Amino acid sequence: MRALHDAGLSRSEQQVYLAGREQDRASSQQLIAATKLPRPTVMAALKRLREFGLCDTTRQDGRTFLYQMSPPNMLKPTIAHQIRALTDMMTQLDELSVQSEAVTVKEAKGQPAVQELLELALRCKGRHWRIIAPHGNALRYMSQDYIAYFKQVRQERQIVSETLWEAGRKGAKLPLHDILMRKPRFLPPSIGNEIPSLLLVFDDSLLAITGTTEPAAVLVQNAAIVTAFAMVFDVAWQSCREKS
Repeated sequence: MRALHDAGLSRSEQQVYLAGREQDRASSQQLIAATKLPRPTVMAALKRLREFGLCDTTRQDGRTFLYQMSPPNMLKPTIAHQIRALTDMMTQLDELSVQSEAVTVKEAKGQPAVQELLELALRCKGRHWRIIAPHGNALRYMSQDYIAYFKQVRQERQIVSETLWEAGRKGAKLPLHDILMRKPRFLPPSIGNEIPSLLLVFDDSLLAITGTTEPAAVLVQNAAIVTAFAMVFDVAWQSCREKS
């Protein structure tokens, strides 16, 4: 259904929804049999459908969960919420455009200089990052001692993040603690399988790092610019798939 696609449902989520609509109530096993999709895919789709208000869950005999699909018009509240969120974002962007805050820009070339800018991120006041990270980012090409230091400081300071990765990294294995701290999600393949540079947002700063063994970086410090980027990032992160 075009409306389901336009509302943001993936193909597998649409399959599960339509299979469920053909029955009054269905168990996960029945939906797996009807769609011929793997169990993790079906369970992830059911979770997403509940978030959209398209699926209700009940228990049968206190054990088995049964899933009942709601009519498509139940999407209206979700779509209305998305419209309000986008309208609010546009209003905030208009307000930000008239602000005249000073912009500070710092540039760095080479690993030592880039590490100085990364140190600012590690010591951020908010202890929160937003990251768009390619698999082959510059950090992976730094010394093992620095990588260990970077991970240790991040863990000690309990810096949490929302992370966007390339679609090709869906098979990556992470400990549960890392998943909870980094909250990785995946950009759709239609956007591209390779992210050109690492982008890291913290406090009122936006850090962009390009290259591998000889990296270069630019740090932009401006609350208005960072707030605008963060809003766009949040919309993208919320619409992308979770790492299962």
